[in-house]
Amino acid sequence: MAAFLNTFLGLPEKATSMDENVCIVSEGGVDGSVFLHHFMQMYSRATPVFLAYCLELELTSTVTDGGTIVLLSFAQTFNHYSVIAKKMGYNLRTTDSPNALFLDGLTNLTNTTIDTFWGENPEHPCITNLMHDTDSAIDVVTRFLSKLPNHKRTLFVVDGVVEALAAGVSNRNMMHLLHRLRILAHKHSDGSSIVYHYHRDGLPESSDDAILSTQLPFLADTIITASNLPTGVSNTVHGAVIFELETQDLPL
Repeated sequence: MAAFLNTFLGLPEKATSMDENVCIVSEGGVDGSVFLHHFMQMYSRATPVFLAYCLELELTSTVTDGGTIVLLSFAQTFNHYSVIAKKMGYNLRTTDSPNALFLDGLTNLTNTTIDTFWGENPEHPCITNLMHDTDSAIDVVTRFLSKLPNHKRTLFVVDGVVEALAAGVSNRNMMHLLHRLRILAHKHSDGSSIVYHYHRDGLPESSDDAILSTQLPFLADTIITASNLPTGVSNTVHGAVIFELETQDLPL
């Protein structure tokens, strides 16, 4: 699937980064979160760097660490993503060089202690006050990035937008959070990006949420929609995928 997806995004088969923001939309009973794992695997992939030794006239290669992943989830726990990551051949966190930050929005969303930025487990900080503002979440992210010894291409992932709204996060705060993460992604113009996922069917039927369903795709350069087959249920095909690349639609 990796090569297939990268082809439609105009990326090399073994790409390690991209220069665009991606919105993943799930509809019906089809879950598009599998694409989140594809992009996290992409950024965790190590980059080969070729070094030429002029005196020996020999071309050798070494491998640098993969990129950085900042994962904010309102839908699953860290263990869920960690298990899938290992099955796909990468680690969200290594003991020698931490390369990922997991923000637990699922279990700590209702923590409103203003002075608490870190949960009981320092490796998995909680989100505080996200119902009221986005400062604490962005503060955790920027502090994590500032402590890295070297800046790396970074993938910012937000999973479970609708779950956050259902828990009480306002539309304004959610859009503000995504916008600020987008600014961080494009700060260095180094292939950093933001990918976010939401279930369109889970949005409440109100005027504000109708506006949000329009605003969420607007933030992205590419929209990937996973939905039911228009012809009905199939025993061999899980669903349909539509790629919207800026001004063109590519139904599959």
